Amino acid sequence: MYDKSKSIALANMWVAFAAFFVAIVLGLYQVANRSGLFPEMESHDLYFASVSTHGVLMGFVLTTFFIMGFGYYTATATLKRPLWNKGLAWIAFWIALGGTVLAAIPLLNGDASVLYTFYPPLKADPMFYIGATLLVVGSWIWCLEMIMSTVNWKRDNPGQVVPLAMYGTTANAIMWLWTSAGVAIEMLFQLIPWSLGLMDTIDPGLARTLFSWTLHAIVYFWLFPAYIAMYTILPKLAGGRLFSDEMARIAFIMLLVISVPIGFHHLYMDPQQSAGFKFLHMLGTFGVAIPTLLTGFTVLASLEGAGRLRGGKGLFGWIAA
Repeated sequence: MYDKSKSIALANMWVAFAAFFVAIVLGLYQVANRSGLFPEMESHDLYFASVSTHGVLMGFVLTTFFIMGFGYYTATATLKRPLWNKGLAWIAFWIALGGTVLAAIPLLNGDASVLYTFYPPLKADPMFYIGATLLVVGSWIWCLEMIMSTVNWKRDNPGQVVPLAMYGTTANAIMWLWTSAGVAIEMLFQLIPWSLGLMDTIDPGLARTLFSWTLHAIVYFWLFPAYIAMYTILPKLAGGRLFSDEMARIAFIMLLVISVPIGFHHLYMDPQQSAGFKFLHMLGTFGVAIPTLLTGFTVLASLEGAGRLRGGKGLFGWIAA
């Protein structure tokens, strides 16, 4: 890996795991609060403040910073070149970190106990919404960094295939740019003006719809790096090679295309949505199973190949080899 780009990847990773540690502590507090074993710790205000903070840290902060760090490492390690714009990468880091700190203040003060979905009519301090928006903006800059790194590499290496890990990372960036737009629109045009008193009323149904545009995409934002690791790291650790590079790329493309519109399946019980709309997204939700099954087959075939190279025999003998 290029040492000059190592610091930005590690900085993002450190923030991610710091957020994870705080979330663990808050999770333990929630268990203690609800256990009935520690009456002196029981507090509704503290409980919902901790649940909201825990959800935001696990769902947004850990996810975003880990994936940005993973992406920076992937870009430099697989493309064998520095980042497209390291200065811009640091700007993304500080914007995202600043937004996280800004959102943490009302969360820890109990002024943003709206859970990590922050559905209205629950209202948080404007600082929370602004901070969360800055976190998303930081991730958008990361997306640009990943896409441009791939574009420049492809321009300088015509006719060569983009390394699989970077191929998946770029697909993830494209997916996140589109799907995160929902929560950004909700913040900019609904929640921030409403929390600042610039709007007297708000449409909760529209807010739920916009948030759901992003909601399940957070899972796929995580899933892409997991797929990348299983495709590129696991076969090597097992002592073999990937069963099919082409099948892995097909899985990435399918996951990108199918995952873009299906976050709305969280609205199956929402009276705001029509039955036809829900049925359409049900089909897309089931469709995600296809690239998942492709991944399962490809990874298991890779592990079987590695096991047989080590002398594994018979139907299941490769597992213990």
